[in-house]
Formats: sequence, C-alpha cells, structure tokens
Amino acid sequence: MGRTAIVTGASRGIGYAVALALAEEGLDVAAVALPDVERMAELGGRVAALGRRFASYALDLGNVADHGPVLEAIARDLGAVDCLVNNAGVSVRQRGDILDVSHESYDRCFGVNARGTFFWTQAVARAMAAAPAPPDRHRSIVFVTSSNAVAASVDRGEYCMSKSALSMAAKLFAIRMAPHGVGVYEVQPGIVLTEMTGRRRRSTTP
Repeated sequence: MGRTAIVTGASRGIGYAVALALAEEGLDVAAVALPDVERMAELGGRVAALGRRFASYALDLGNVADHGPVLEAIARDLGAVDCLVNNAGVSVRQRGDILDVSHESYDRCFGVNARGTFFWTQAVARAMAAAPAPPDRHRSIVFVTSSNAVAASVDRGEYCMSKSALSMAAKLFAIRMAPHGVGVYEVQPGIVLTEMTGRRRRSTTP
C-alpha cells in the first residue's frame, strides 16, 4: 500500500518544493492550495513523472467549514494520510507600525495561519488516531512556521503573533499524538526567496 502526504500551500514556494521532495521519497501527494489550475497541473505532471499519484484540491484554509469535504475527497482519492505538511500561510496586508495594524489584517493572519491550520490539523489528527498504522509505518505532522515565531518584527506584528501561536500548536499536537506513534515537528524557516518574498523585496526596493 502506498503512502500519502498532504501539503498545504502547495502551488508555489516552499510547499511546491516540499511536494516534489515527498514524491521523490515515494509518497503520493495531495496538494492543497488556493485555486491555481496552471501551477497545480505543472506540479501534478512533475509528481507523475516520479511515478507517484497526485491529486489537487482548491481550498482557502481559513474557511474551516470547507475542510471536511476536502479531507473526505483526499481519503477517497488517495487513501489514509501518512504525512501532513502544514505549509499554507499568509503575511500582513501591508508592513507598518504595530500601532496601525488593522482588524482585517490581524484577522486574516490568525484566520489562516493559526485558526485554519489548527482545525485542519485537528481533523487529520483525529483520522490518524482512529486508524492506527502498522508498527513499521511512521506517520508525521509537520508545521512550517517561521523564524518570526520567536523573532519579533514590529512592522508585521500580526504575522509574528500568528506564527507564535502556530508554534505552540505544534508542541501541543506533539504531546497529544505521541501515544498514537505520530511524530509532530516544527520547521522555522528564515527568509526564503520565493514568489511571495520576491514580490515583497521588489516592492521595497527604491
């Protein structure tokens, strides 16, 4: 039986690279991201070239009510999940003084980065707990947070706070899932040159 990994935010950047790396390691890939037909088709072709199954699912992770149908589709299409990589996330709408942070930007960061990822992980973890894997089959949940989970950046405070919350979620799920043999890990990347950071660099260059 094949192994399946879910990667959120898989249409570009870190998520895209992670999806390919997992396929190279022999896992089938469920790619979850905001709608992007062209990029998902490209990723699917590259995963298929590695001999692995691929399916893509359009989802705004902040819409928690949509989680269930997407997870049901993944289970139907690719089977039980062995690995979840929580990579999807958003940054601030605009860098600026923490005294000027808007409700909208704050709610967006927390809605996707913290709330959306928490409930998505909760649903996957419940399924893992309900269906134990064979002893020789390692399962894992990976949280891709940020160096800003611990390093303060006052011009994007709402992002830092949401990533700090997600860092704690990783610790909590690690404790809760340990009895089920599920390893939970956190990765705190620094600045990685992706399309998101590249746009930001261009926008701030004189």
